[in-house]
Amino acid sequence: MVDLSVWEQAARAARDADILSVAAGALAVGIALIAAGLIRRGRTAVACAALVAAAVLAVGAHGLAGAQAPRTLSAEVGHVWGVSRVSCDTGFSYGLPDDGSYPCSWTKDGKTIKGTLRIKGSKAGLYVDGKALKPARDA
Repeated sequence: MVDLSVWEQAARAARDADILSVAAGALAVGIALIAAGLIRRGRTAVACAALVAAAVLAVGAHGLAGAQAPRTLSAEVGHVWGVSRVSCDTGFSYGLPDDGSYPCSWTKDGKTIKGTLRIKGSKAGLYVDGKALKPARDA
């Protein structure tokens, strides 16, 4: 089995950045709406400060959203085991799924192969007919 803990940490960090990006963007919109209300009341100095704050938040949200996301679990499996078109039924998008065995299929040398992805803690293994495949490279 291959240790995917470094990949998992990157995947979870990307999830957190996505959440912060959405929150910062929503806050920027809210501040901009407040600024619009202040302008209507003639409080332009305060409105300008609020618009600057909204712009700073919007730029920060854009920066978080543009951060390099790690490979998906399927792409990481393909990378580590040197296979392509990996499809695993884990039902999970960020990080590793719960410990267990998950049906997968992938392409190797032009042939579609059906096997199993096994997860135990932060380690993963790719198996065909109960036999572990050797990784093509480190995670």
